[in-house]
Amino acid sequence: MPIKNFWSLEAGEAMLAEQLQQRRSGLEVFFPVKDVAVDLLAVKNLGTRESLSITIQVKESRAFQPKVGEVFPSEAVVNWFTLDARKLMRFKQRVQFYVFVCSRYDFEAKKKVIVPDYLIVPTPELIKRLTAYKDNPEKRWFLYFCIEPNGRCLEWRGIKHKNMSEETKRLERDFTQFLNNWSLIESGTVL
Repeated sequence: MPIKNFWSLEAGEAMLAEQLQQRRSGLEVFFPVKDVAVDLLAVKNLGTRESLSITIQVKESRAFQPKVGEVFPSEAVVNWFTLDARKLMRFKQRVQFYVFVCSRYDFEAKKKVIVPDYLIVPTPELIKRLTAYKDNPEKRWFLYFCIEPNGRCLEWRGIKHKNMSEETKRLERDFTQFLNNWSLIESGTVL
């Protein structure tokens, strides 16, 4: 049986596991030994009749500042993710949550500090939103999660000057309600 190489544990997976443990929400976090499309298994109330398993796929990115002339809100931080649409659809029953580990700059700090944000999205909701405006679920989708200083989080890929007014109002692109929304995982609620 092939075993996952624990020496190459992804930083985002470790960061998310640490956050879940620090929150003291009654969750125990485990890493699968074999690659089964699940990066983390969180179990609430382990060892009791009320135990609840929560499966999580973790995606991580680094922050990048938009270049002059690019169509992004000013002072926004953008995180770029690649998502294999076929895998998303194939494992939609197995993976309950996708957690996108985003990075942003803390402009209030005296020196440049990168702070993680966690976009916690139930898989059915992610599929519903992305299929509403993404084409071809048979390929890779590129996602640009744009976090504005006011806390608004939009998926920005494909927005151009000519369609910006219309596209930024689409509810499917607005992921603000999932930004650092730990209650979704802590309750095991899948929308």
